[in-house]
Amino acid sequence: MSRCHLLGAASAVALACLSTGAFAQESTNAITGGGSTLAEFDYFQEFAIFNAAQASGAATFNNGPTATTTDQSLYWASGSTAGQGGFLADQLTCDSTKVLAGSESCGTVVGGANSVDYGASDAVLSAASISAWSTSAVGQSLSGNLIQLPSMGVGIAIPVVNTLVTTNGGITLTDSDLCGIFSGKITNWNQTSAYGTGKSAGKTLAAGAITVVYRSDGSGTSFLLLNHFSSACTTTNSNFKFPISPSTSFASVFSTVPSNFVGESGSQGVAGELSGLNGAVTSAIGYISPDFTDLYYSTTNAVLSNGAKSKLYVAAVKATGSAKAFTPTLANVTTGLNLVTKVNTTLGGPTTPPATAAAGANPQNWVPLPITVSTGYPIVGYTTFDVAQCYASPSIAAGIINFLKNHYASTTSYATQMANNGFVTIAKSGAKVFPAAILDRILGNVGGPKLAWNININNPITCKGKTGR
Repeated sequence: MSRCHLLGAASAVALACLSTGAFAQESTNAITGGGSTLAEFDYFQEFAIFNAAQASGAATFNNGPTATTTDQSLYWASGSTAGQGGFLADQLTCDSTKVLAGSESCGTVVGGANSVDYGASDAVLSAASISAWSTSAVGQSLSGNLIQLPSMGVGIAIPVVNTLVTTNGGITLTDSDLCGIFSGKITNWNQTSAYGTGKSAGKTLAAGAITVVYRSDGSGTSFLLLNHFSSACTTTNSNFKFPISPSTSFASVFSTVPSNFVGESGSQGVAGELSGLNGAVTSAIGYISPDFTDLYYSTTNAVLSNGAKSKLYVAAVKATGSAKAFTPTLANVTTGLNLVTKVNTTLGGPTTPPATAAAGANPQNWVPLPITVSTGYPIVGYTTFDVAQCYASPSIAAGIINFLKNHYASTTSYATQMANNGFVTIAKSGAKVFPAAILDRILGNVGGPKLAWNININNPITCKGKTGR
């Protein structure tokens, strides 16, 4: 079965705008976009911090009149698939239709602006998307290079609802346990390695049928979890279809989604289901952004659809071959990101920045995709920020550059916001060598005429003659 809940209540006026395609004219100083729900509450705050510091008349993050809440006016939390799709198609309705109407399709806009300046995702761009950019009418010929950057490091949290789990790490689940549960092979807690362990049998975990809450929408959170499962899961410990290919569609790894699975839209939707907003839940598991868990209850600004904070308890995860289990605390996620033993170079890049202009022009090469770690929390990865190279408005280009400079510099306000929501700054992650290269090659062009790669945002040579996004 599947339930789909909107991230915010849509007003009649907003829905009418979607159905008729009426959009008010977008300001030339409005930086528009959306995507990742895993990172949504961090971005809401970072964008607000950025906007407050901008001088009068400078570009700010603003999604326009279709928004029904303040948060939506800054960022459409539409999910990774819609965020990438809206950016690649240059259709803001891909984001707004998902948030306001729950549809994974783009609306039609008649008159007014519908342009998308950035996309946010927890899944790297597919090879097909990168290839399509070269021939898209709104891609290479209009907007120059497609740019994909690592934004923040994150661990995918595994919240557990069980009458005997009352603390974070109160249950330890192995990779094999997770592969079994999330594939439908394990359907009761008494089938896990955690059952009956501890000081006395049955005191760690209560037996009972498990409800698995998964992302039914296009989700980068699903992508990062499946990326880990592509190495951890086997035909022996799981019922997945093989080979497991990381995808934003969790259902793609099944012929039929198991009957004990419940689908939800967005991290907020999964957290709401596990928190009992849709009816009492006593035995369930899911995967979500860490800011919806008790680990960050006192610092996060993430809230459920009813406005309350989420106090879900998370499992400690023991990876195959690891001697210890870890919860997704900021320290444990940081350790995992810094001690990666295997990366997915088919979909992501290496652990060092591109060394040549040709390599730098390929968006795949800018985001490492960890699969396994030697120690620390094992289910880790990076959220991404997708932008174009050429923008019609110098103000928009300057705004994006200035925001990213602040974000990567991790000044106190930005770094605090990331830490409060469970995210690791790139400067402290295993991709710590990337910010200098990004600041040099993407946000500036400081190599000089002979060394210039000409891949930076609004490069006067590459963008000459292009209309721009």
